[in-house]
Amino acid sequence: MVTDRIPRTKAEALALLSDRQACVVAGGTDLMVKRRRWPGLAPAIPGAVFIAQIDELVFVRKEKDAVVIGACTPLAKILDHPMAPDLLKRAIAETAGPGIRHAATIAGNLANASPAADPALALVALDAVVRIEGPAGTREVPAERLATGPGRTELQPDELVTAIAIPDRAWTAAVFVKVGGRKADAISKVSFCGAAAVENGRIVCLNAAFGAVGPTILRVRDVEESLIGLTPAETAGDLPRILAAYGERIRPIDDQRSTAHYRKTVAINLLSDFILHL
Repeated sequence: MVTDRIPRTKAEALALLSDRQACVVAGGTDLMVKRRRWPGLAPAIPGAVFIAQIDELVFVRKEKDAVVIGACTPLAKILDHPMAPDLLKRAIAETAGPGIRHAATIAGNLANASPAADPALALVALDAVVRIEGPAGTREVPAERLATGPGRTELQPDELVTAIAIPDRAWTAAVFVKVGGRKADAISKVSFCGAAAVENGRIVCLNAAFGAVGPTILRVRDVEESLIGLTPAETAGDLPRILAAYGERIRPIDDQRSTAHYRKTVAINLLSDFILHL
């Protein structure tokens, strides 16, 4: 029996998700690979609820002091949109190829909960907030807390990501670096996204996010907060302490793409370079 459903509105999608066997599919670029079967057979996704056709979830707009992106907005649309943050665009430009970017969605990249995801890394570094809707109403979760492990999130089965809000902030230094096996379609061996704001010669905000160095995208908030109020020169002078603190938290694994030693070494070097060039 065919159980796939294609809602046309957000309300209809939420109603369908009351069935705890439902599986949300947006662009499907990762899910279709995960659920692939033998050649010639379509991927098995029982109870699929396809949400990519919901127009009200496709937008980029300003709301007060934030840029808000609809959950089903394709990465390619964000890449071309003048309101989208530059750092997010840099990450998207390094994600897969044009065909995938036209299908893949911003919320799908987050909810897939890969610690190596490129747009998700930028969203975490930019202090993005995820809007989630369900039977109990709307709630907001920081992007860095959405994933609880590889492929796992704190989303309930009857909840749906509807938008991502990114604070509209001016950065004086921002970098996105992806280290992969090859340029096209590479999954990150390790990645780094840094964003800092310096006012009157002193740091007022410094965010550093790492991909593929742990079960989730990593930020170390206590170290970031310890740098607020310092000058860039003072921060550079404090580099040994900073790198040691991050070194204790960066805990990558060995896998088919890279080794834990390589990942940790590169991650620390990327952070060091970012701080020395504030």
